[in-house]
Amino acid sequence: MRISAASVPLLVASLGTMLPGITGQMNSTSTGEMGNDVSVTFDEGGNELNYYPPLVHHKFGCVDEGKWKGSCDVELTDPPTGQRYKILAKADWSTQCDPLKQEQQIGSLEYVEGEGWANITSREIVVNWTNPKTPAWTCPPEERSPSGCGDFRTDTRSLSCSETQSLFDCKRPNNADNRVMRIGEMPALDMPQRHACVQHPIFYDNINDSGTRTIPPALGRHRERWAKWGEYDFLPTQRWMHNAEHGGAIFLYHPCLDEESKCALRRLIEKWQDRIGVVQWEGDSEIDKFLESAKDTEDRFRFILTPFKNLWTPISVILWGNIYSSKCFNEAELDEFIASNYRRAYEDWPPNGAYNYLWTDIKEKAASCPALPPASPSTIVNALRASYGAPSGDASDAVKNLTAQVEMLQQEVADLKEAATNQDTRSSSACNMNMSPVGFIATLIIAAFSMMIAMTT
Repeated sequence: MRISAASVPLLVASLGTMLPGITGQMNSTSTGEMGNDVSVTFDEGGNELNYYPPLVHHKFGCVDEGKWKGSCDVELTDPPTGQRYKILAKADWSTQCDPLKQEQQIGSLEYVEGEGWANITSREIVVNWTNPKTPAWTCPPEERSPSGCGDFRTDTRSLSCSETQSLFDCKRPNNADNRVMRIGEMPALDMPQRHACVQHPIFYDNINDSGTRTIPPALGRHRERWAKWGEYDFLPTQRWMHNAEHGGAIFLYHPCLDEESKCALRRLIEKWQDRIGVVQWEGDSEIDKFLESAKDTEDRFRFILTPFKNLWTPISVILWGNIYSSKCFNEAELDEFIASNYRRAYEDWPPNGAYNYLWTDIKEKAASCPALPPASPSTIVNALRASYGAPSGDASDAVKNLTAQVEMLQQEVADLKEAATNQDTRSSSACNMNMSPVGFIATLIIAAFSMMIAMTT
């Protein structure tokens, strides 16, 4: 049931990441990408995914000024011709780079607020906020979080809402608002390394020029350890981006979305869980070392559900390189987008990730949710119905005339078959029936007329 929305505009963005508007900023003048002077407002407050204003690019997801001076894990100075950019802090899957596997899956470390990760037995800090490979940079205390440096600057949990948003009051025909963008992966991810260690911040571009509204990223740099599949009270982009890279569906909603709309999203996810079912596999290569609660040998519907600060529409769904956004809940169009893009990513990797901070059980939250409302047809379905709807008036008369002509042709073919039985012709065997070439052509004509009738009835 995959219908490609051919009319969807193709967006090719460089350095695939995009995001929020800017609030609580200060005026400043600095140097943007390629040395261009940028005399605009920056997010010095550190509470947005982007530092530079909308439509200004963050090279390699980095910022090298203000309190973020020296924070990048890649040398930002353009190398001489023929040389590669220098990686200052290589993301090497070590505990020092991302300790979440040791903390959440193996259980040898625990997070200590503001200090880092400590040995669970000796209580000694094993991973702190200064990467040994970049000793000149230390993550500011206010930017430290269980996910990484700066990852909680878009935490939605303390935000207040003056009014709520609803997916069932969008005032669009058929409750449909189908906004789809597709990001070119190869130009967007042409960078020295995709992963960044927890001591180094990751920034994302905001391609929305409307100020405080945010179009979420569909590609970009991220942490080494991805998140456990499921619903979260808040999950940073720096973690769920890795889940998207593994082929999962990332459901984002505005923090002020009402409960009825969130329930509809949960029921939609449950429907896809039932549709995908459970596939057994061997699990992570180190699964024998895992805590019993972290062992995972089942591939189910891979999804993340989390609020997203300043989201430009009430909901967005990210599938690696693809963004669906809408003011409405249209089940048919959501299904079409998911079916077309699910598990079509850089990696097709099923297991749960190590990060599970603020994870919540979607089954418990969905238990009190009503069933999905009756599905509204998609705009594509309506177009097909308009083109091939039931005939009336002159169209009905035309069908009757076509039917009569087909009946006449059928009689002529029967006569030709009878005459052809006495002919010795090899061409009849090519059609694997006892008929002359003329009879075969007549049969094709009847088939064509029959198809025309079927399309108009």
